[in-house]
Amino acid sequence: YRSLSLTLSPDITVFTGRNGIGKTTILEAIALLGSGRSFRSARNLDFVQKKEEAAVIKGEASNSGLISDLEVRIYPQSKKIFVDNKLAKSAKQLIDLLPTIVFSPADHRIIEGDSTDRKQFLNRAAINVDWEYQEDLNNYNKALQQRNRILKDQGEAIASSGRSALIDTLAIWDEQLVHHGSRLIARRNFYLSDLKPFLNIEYGKISQSSDQCDLAYQPFGEENEPVPCDTEAEIKNYFAQRLRDSLRRDCFSGSSQVGPHKDEIQLTLNGNKVKFYGSQGEKRTCALALRLGELALFRAKLRRMPILLFDDVSSELDSVRRQSLVQLLQEEKTQVLITATELPSSLMDDVGKTFEQRDLSSIGDRQAVGDRTE
Repeated sequence: YRSLSLTLSPDITVFTGRNGIGKTTILEAIALLGSGRSFRSARNLDFVQKKEEAAVIKGEASNSGLISDLEVRIYPQSKKIFVDNKLAKSAKQLIDLLPTIVFSPADHRIIEGDSTDRKQFLNRAAINVDWEYQEDLNNYNKALQQRNRILKDQGEAIASSGRSALIDTLAIWDEQLVHHGSRLIARRNFYLSDLKPFLNIEYGKISQSSDQCDLAYQPFGEENEPVPCDTEAEIKNYFAQRLRDSLRRDCFSGSSQVGPHKDEIQLTLNGNKVKFYGSQGEKRTCALALRLGELALFRAKLRRMPILLFDDVSSELDSVRRQSLVQLLQEEKTQVLITATELPSSLMDDVGKTFEQRDLSSIGDRQAVGDRTE
């Protein structure tokens, strides 16, 4: 959109319109305003129109009667966040004022995709309830980037000649990697341990069965070798030893082969890996249970409700997911934003709540960004 101004209902708003008209873009803008990050694109350039300096998102957040002005400015290489017209130090202020949870058709990738998809889910969910997680993740990624740069440029020289100056430089980043990586592993273990019971409860509710849905955190992607996670000190000792053991391999590969960037989350149903042995229905149910578990854990920890964003709610939802959505919308008292190509009339009738429909076909002054579609 070149420009768009909306006043949203405090209850349920349904955005309708054909594919490519910008429904998901609105949800994405709200998610950015509530977290500083997108649930779709990681590139700032995707948000800035050609010949424009920046993309700007502004909004008002109301909490217990207090109004806060929020603004996110996205430049090609950076972002700036403002709260009440003051430059914010971090996105934490956005999350505190306007937390969001997104239910997307792409959630199936949490189950069927690779470990990166599952870590992305974990990172976003954990940051919503633990901002220090974001700080540890950022610091770890910075250290990893620096270490990998040395390995790529000088790795073979270190392995073949054992040049002490290069090894000393690498050791500096090893120390940073172990420090921040161990903190990150501890936080991931803590969050996933809390999520496990909610996941199983929500799966049982959706499937109306006694099937046991479980998850196992596998630091470093180790499936057959348990990694000690009881204390941060144990993790540090283990991580440091693994780095030493992997040095020669890292040097020749030009990248770090051990660390939380290799973490995996194994999801099982009655002891069987859902990714490989679950039916399509079981995979969809597991993905939905993860999102509902994330919501339940958020509510349990923070004693409040986030804004719920439902992208691309089809009138042809399977009966299991449809009933779960109806029940969620009936029970929860929070602001809800839904996108759909057509108004899901029968679903909204079942919900039985007042809602507002916004047909985006009537909104003008829109300019598509590149060839991007929903």
